[in-house]
Amino acid sequence: MTEIDNCQASGCFKLPLAGQDTFILNDAIHFTTAFNQVLASSAATIVNADETIAAPVPEPQSAALAIVGLFGLALVRHRRPMR
Repeated sequence: MTEIDNCQASGCFKLPLAGQDTFILNDAIHFTTAFNQVLASSAATIVNADETIAAPVPEPQSAALAIVGLFGLALVRHRRPMR
C-alpha cells in the first residue's frame, strides 16, 4: 500500500473533508466514505442486474414436447424393418 492510498499516512487530516475523500483508505484498514459509496454503487448494480437482463426464451410446453417425441420414436420404429 502506498502513501497515496492511505489518508492517515499522508497526513490528510489537515485537509477539508472533500480532500480526505480523495483517498481510498482513512488508515491502514478502513475505507473512506467516498470509496464506500463507490463500492456500494457497484454492488447495487450487480445485485440489480437481473432487472436489466432480457426475458428468457420461453420453453415449449412439456405435453406437446412429449407427444412430438413419442410420435418421432413411433415413426422411426415403423420405418425400421423388423428382424
